Amino acid sequence: MKIGFFGKLPGYGDFIQRGVSPELISQWDNWMLQSLEVSNGQLGDDWQGIYFNSPIWRFCADALLFSKSSDSLAGAVTGVMMPSIDNCGRAYPFAVLCQTGQAVNLFNLSQKVDDLHAQCEDFILDLLDKKRPDLDEIANVLNQIYAPLKEYDCQDVQLTETSSVGELCRLSDNILNDMSKCHNTFLQNAILSKDMRLSIWSMAGTTNLAPQQRYYSGLPPADMFSSLLRGV
Repeated sequence: MKIGFFGKLPGYGDFIQRGVSPELISQWDNWMLQSLEVSNGQLGDDWQGIYFNSPIWRFCADALLFSKSSDSLAGAVTGVMMPSIDNCGRAYPFAVLCQTGQAVNLFNLSQKVDDLHAQCEDFILDLLDKKRPDLDEIANVLNQIYAPLKEYDCQDVQLTETSSVGELCRLSDNILNDMSKCHNTFLQNAILSKDMRLSIWSMAGTTNLAPQQRYYSGLPPADMFSSLLRGV
Protein backbone atom coordinates (compact mmCIF):
# COMPACT_ATOMS: atom_id res chain seq x y z
CA MET A 1 0.00 0.00 0.00
CA LYS A 2 1.38 3.41 -1.01
CA ILE A 3 -0.39 6.54 0.20
CA GLY A 4 0.58 9.94 -1.13
CA PHE A 5 -0.47 13.09 -2.92
CA PHE A 6 0.22 15.10 -6.06
CA GLY A 7 -0.92 18.46 -7.39
CA LYS A 8 -0.96 22.06 -6.24
CA LEU A 9 -1.75 24.05 -3.10
CA PRO A 10 -1.98 27.84 -2.63
CA GLY A 11 1.05 27.81 -0.32
CA TYR A 12 3.44 26.62 -3.05
CA GLY A 13 4.56 27.90 -6.44
CA ASP A 14 4.65 24.61 -8.30
CA PHE A 15 3.70 20.96 -8.12
CA ILE A 16 4.06 19.16 -4.80
CA GLN A 17 4.16 15.43 -4.23
CA ARG A 18 4.92 12.70 -1.73
CA GLY A 19 4.59 8.93 -1.85
CA VAL A 20 3.28 8.47 -5.41
CA SER A 21 5.05 6.41 -8.07
CA PRO A 22 6.47 8.36 -11.05
CA GLU A 23 4.40 6.37 -13.56
CA LEU A 24 1.16 7.09 -11.73
CA ILE A 25 2.04 10.80 -11.58
CA SER A 26 2.85 10.84 -15.29
CA GLN A 27 -0.38 9.15 -16.35
CA TRP A 28 -2.52 11.17 -13.93
CA ASP A 29 -0.93 14.41 -15.11
CA ASN A 30 -1.45 13.57 -18.79
CA TRP A 31 -5.13 12.86 -18.17
CA MET A 32 -5.54 15.94 -16.00
CA LEU A 33 -3.87 18.37 -18.43
CA GLN A 34 -6.04 17.14 -21.30
CA SER A 35 -9.16 17.36 -19.14
CA LEU A 36 -8.39 20.88 -17.94
CA GLU A 37 -7.66 22.08 -21.47
CA VAL A 38 -10.81 20.58 -22.99
CA SER A 39 -13.07 21.76 -20.17
CA ASN A 40 -11.60 25.26 -20.41
CA GLY A 41 -12.49 25.34 -24.09
CA GLN A 42 -16.01 24.10 -23.38
CA LEU A 43 -16.80 26.47 -20.51
CA GLY A 44 -14.93 29.55 -21.76
CA ASP A 45 -15.18 32.58 -19.48
CA ASP A 46 -17.21 30.57 -16.96
CA TRP A 47 -14.47 28.00 -16.43
CA GLN A 48 -12.66 29.61 -13.50
CA GLY A 49 -15.80 30.22 -11.46
CA ILE A 50 -17.06 26.70 -12.08
CA TYR A 51 -13.66 25.13 -11.35
CA PHE A 52 -13.20 26.81 -7.97
CA ASN A 53 -16.73 25.90 -6.91
CA SER A 54 -16.57 22.32 -8.14
CA PRO A 55 -17.14 19.44 -5.69
CA ILE A 56 -14.46 17.19 -4.29
CA TRP A 57 -14.61 13.84 -6.08
CA ARG A 58 -13.74 10.47 -4.58
CA PHE A 59 -12.58 7.73 -6.93
CA CYS A 60 -11.58 4.08 -7.17
CA ALA A 61 -9.94 2.99 -10.41
CA ASP A 62 -8.26 -0.04 -11.90
CA ALA A 63 -4.52 0.63 -11.59
CA LEU A 64 -3.98 -0.45 -15.21
CA LEU A 65 -5.65 2.81 -16.27
CA PHE A 66 -2.49 4.54 -15.02
CA SER A 67 0.01 2.03 -16.36
CA LYS A 68 1.75 1.51 -19.67
CA SER A 69 2.28 -2.17 -18.94
CA SER A 70 0.44 -4.80 -16.93
CA ASP A 71 3.45 -5.40 -14.67
CA SER A 72 4.24 -1.89 -13.47
CA LEU A 73 1.12 -1.05 -11.44
CA ALA A 74 -1.10 -3.62 -9.74
CA GLY A 75 -4.44 -3.51 -7.99
CA ALA A 76 -6.32 -0.24 -7.74
CA VAL A 77 -5.83 3.46 -7.17
CA THR A 78 -8.25 5.23 -4.85
CA GLY A 79 -8.31 8.76 -3.51
CA VAL A 80 -9.86 12.21 -3.69
CA MET A 81 -9.53 15.13 -6.11
CA MET A 82 -9.96 18.71 -4.87
CA PRO A 83 -9.90 21.90 -6.98
CA SER A 84 -6.83 23.94 -6.09
CA ILE A 85 -4.29 26.47 -7.34
CA ASP A 86 -0.65 27.44 -6.76
CA ASN A 87 0.55 30.79 -5.47
CA CYS A 88 1.22 31.96 -9.02
CA GLY A 89 -2.47 31.61 -9.90
CA ARG A 90 -2.21 28.41 -11.96
CA ALA A 91 -5.19 26.11 -11.39
CA TYR A 92 -4.56 22.39 -10.92
CA PRO A 93 -6.32 19.94 -8.57
CA PHE A 94 -4.73 18.53 -5.43
CA ALA A 95 -5.14 14.75 -5.42
CA VAL A 96 -4.66 12.15 -2.72
CA LEU A 97 -3.62 8.89 -4.37
CA CYS A 98 -3.57 5.50 -2.63
CA GLN A 99 -2.14 2.51 -4.50
CA THR A 100 -3.33 -0.85 -3.15
CA GLY A 101 -0.50 -2.80 -4.78
CA GLN A 102 -2.63 -5.95 -4.96
CA ALA A 103 -5.80 -7.08 -6.69
CA VAL A 104 -9.03 -5.85 -5.12
CA ASN A 105 -12.68 -5.65 -6.04
CA LEU A 106 -13.37 -2.01 -6.88
CA PHE A 107 -16.95 -2.16 -5.62
CA ASN A 108 -15.83 -3.59 -2.27
CA LEU A 109 -13.05 -1.02 -2.08
CA SER A 110 -15.39 1.86 -2.87
CA GLN A 111 -17.73 0.85 -0.04
CA LYS A 112 -14.99 0.25 2.52
CA VAL A 113 -12.94 3.39 1.85
CA ASP A 114 -15.74 5.96 1.69
CA ASP A 115 -15.58 6.97 5.36
CA LEU A 116 -11.80 7.40 5.08
CA HIS A 117 -12.28 9.65 2.05
CA ALA A 118 -14.68 11.78 4.08
CA GLN A 119 -12.02 12.23 6.78
CA CYS A 120 -9.46 13.04 4.10
CA GLU A 121 -11.68 15.72 2.58
CA ASP A 122 -11.96 17.53 5.92
CA PHE A 123 -8.18 17.48 6.27
CA ILE A 124 -7.22 18.66 2.79
CA LEU A 125 -9.82 21.44 2.75
CA ASP A 126 -7.94 23.03 5.65
CA LEU A 127 -4.73 22.97 3.58
CA LEU A 128 -6.19 25.59 1.24
CA ASP A 129 -5.99 28.17 4.03
CA LYS A 130 -2.47 27.34 5.23
CA LYS A 131 0.41 29.59 4.21
CA ARG A 132 2.96 26.84 3.58
CA PRO A 133 1.93 23.49 5.07
CA ASP A 134 4.69 21.00 5.77
CA LEU A 135 4.61 18.35 3.03
CA ASP A 136 6.00 15.56 5.19
CA GLU A 137 3.37 16.32 7.82
CA ILE A 138 0.66 16.13 5.15
CA ALA A 139 1.99 12.72 4.11
CA ASN A 140 2.06 11.51 7.72
CA VAL A 141 -1.52 12.60 8.39
CA LEU A 142 -2.76 10.95 5.18
CA ASN A 143 -1.02 7.72 6.14
CA GLN A 144 -2.78 7.85 9.51
CA ILE A 145 -6.16 8.50 7.90
CA TYR A 146 -5.82 5.64 5.43
CA ALA A 147 -4.05 3.20 7.77
CA PRO A 148 -7.27 1.13 8.26
CA LEU A 149 -7.39 0.52 4.51
CA LYS A 150 -4.42 -1.83 4.84
CA GLU A 151 -6.53 -4.13 7.01
CA TYR A 152 -9.73 -4.04 4.94
CA ASP A 153 -10.78 -7.16 3.05
CA CYS A 154 -11.64 -5.90 -0.42
CA GLN A 155 -10.98 -9.13 -2.30
CA ASP A 156 -13.34 -11.01 -4.59
CA VAL A 157 -15.22 -14.09 -3.47
CA GLN A 158 -13.73 -17.22 -5.04
CA LEU A 159 -15.15 -18.12 -8.45
CA THR A 160 -15.80 -21.75 -9.41
CA GLU A 161 -16.44 -23.30 -12.80
CA THR A 162 -20.00 -22.97 -14.08
CA SER A 163 -21.94 -26.06 -15.14
CA SER A 164 -24.04 -24.73 -18.02
CA VAL A 165 -24.10 -22.12 -20.74
CA GLY A 166 -26.90 -20.23 -19.02
CA GLU A 167 -25.06 -20.02 -15.71
CA LEU A 168 -23.27 -16.68 -15.70
CA CYS A 169 -21.26 -17.07 -12.53
CA ARG A 170 -20.81 -19.39 -9.55
CA LEU A 171 -19.27 -18.30 -6.26
CA SER A 172 -17.80 -20.51 -3.57
CA ASP A 173 -16.64 -19.07 -0.26
CA ASN A 174 -16.99 -19.56 3.47
CA ILE A 175 -18.64 -16.15 3.81
CA LEU A 176 -21.38 -16.41 1.21
CA ASN A 177 -23.75 -14.78 3.68
CA ASP A 178 -22.10 -11.50 2.64
CA MET A 179 -24.41 -10.98 -0.33
CA SER A 180 -23.01 -7.55 -1.11
CA LYS A 181 -19.55 -9.04 -1.60
CA CYS A 182 -20.99 -11.77 -3.82
CA HIS A 183 -22.83 -9.28 -6.00
CA ASN A 184 -19.71 -7.11 -6.24
CA THR A 185 -17.64 -10.09 -7.36
CA PHE A 186 -20.16 -10.89 -10.08
CA LEU A 187 -20.27 -7.26 -11.25
CA GLN A 188 -16.52 -6.85 -11.48
CA ASN A 189 -16.02 -10.13 -13.32
CA ALA A 190 -18.81 -9.27 -15.76
CA ILE A 191 -17.08 -5.97 -16.50
CA LEU A 192 -13.65 -7.57 -16.91
CA SER A 193 -15.14 -10.16 -19.28
CA LYS A 194 -15.97 -7.26 -21.61
CA ASP A 195 -12.31 -6.11 -21.52
CA MET A 196 -13.31 -2.92 -19.71
CA ARG A 197 -11.28 -1.25 -16.98
CA LEU A 198 -13.54 0.41 -14.44
CA SER A 199 -13.32 3.65 -12.52
CA ILE A 200 -15.90 4.67 -9.91
CA TRP A 201 -16.41 8.35 -9.05
CA SER A 202 -18.56 9.74 -6.27
CA MET A 203 -19.15 12.94 -4.36
CA ALA A 204 -20.86 13.51 -1.04
CA GLY A 205 -23.05 16.34 -2.24
CA THR A 206 -23.05 20.08 -1.62
CA THR A 207 -25.60 22.74 -0.76
CA ASN A 208 -26.76 22.80 -4.37
CA LEU A 209 -25.86 19.30 -5.56
CA ALA A 210 -27.18 15.91 -4.52
CA PRO A 211 -24.69 13.10 -3.83
CA GLN A 212 -23.62 11.28 -6.99
CA GLN A 213 -22.08 8.00 -8.07
CA ARG A 214 -20.63 7.61 -11.57
CA TYR A 215 -19.18 4.58 -13.33
CA TYR A 216 -16.81 4.87 -16.29
CA SER A 217 -15.14 2.45 -18.63
CA GLY A 218 -11.65 3.89 -18.21
CA LEU A 219 -11.06 7.33 -16.74
CA PRO A 220 -13.65 10.04 -17.34
CA PRO A 221 -13.15 11.26 -20.94
CA ALA A 222 -11.59 14.71 -21.29
CA ASP A 223 -14.76 16.04 -22.91
CA MET A 224 -16.75 14.91 -19.84
CA PHE A 225 -14.49 16.58 -17.28
CA SER A 226 -16.57 19.76 -17.36
CA SER A 227 -19.47 17.63 -16.10
CA LEU A 228 -17.39 16.63 -13.08
CA LEU A 229 -16.57 20.28 -12.46
CA ARG A 230 -20.22 21.32 -12.65
CA GLY A 231 -21.42 18.26 -10.76
CA VAL A 232 -24.26 17.73 -13.24
